[in-house]
Amino acid sequence: MKKMLLAHSLKKPIMEKSSFLERAGVSIFTVATNDDLLKVHKQEKVDLIVTKLDLPGMKSEELFSLIRESPELREVSTILICKDTLAHRERVRHCNANAFFTMPVKPVLLHLQMQQFLNIAPRKYYRAALAIAISGKFRNRPLPFRTENISASGLLIRAA
Repeated sequence: MKKMLLAHSLKKPIMEKSSFLERAGVSIFTVATNDDLLKVHKQEKVDLIVTKLDLPGMKSEELFSLIRESPELREVSTILICKDTLAHRERVRHCNANAFFTMPVKPVLLHLQMQQFLNIAPRKYYRAALAIAISGKFRNRPLPFRTENISASGLLIRAA
């Protein structure tokens, strides 16, 4: 199971349109400050951190410096969200984030980046008409079957 650490203020906008998080069984932890973020990451060893540049507590540059210098904490992907100013972009660069987005964030792009970092394959819908004839017997009597659903995990066949 993958673990994600999320700034509390980002939870509602991200969770509104993130069905892939539920589908993939991702554990989500939320924090309100950078100090809490470091504490939870030390306990849980999360796979992805999505946060804002200006959370209360220690400065983000200091926080991510501690994470990147620690051998047990550095194996995490990070996404930072900041204002679209030159000063904020420079601060993000000092944080060594794997990705960053400026506000307003396009949810589709953010979700795609989160899926990539969590190694969750995006769901693709392919529809094709398919008819498979299956003949079988039950207690020596012919029994018709029909395909109902085909997915990556298998084929569902129902007896009529």
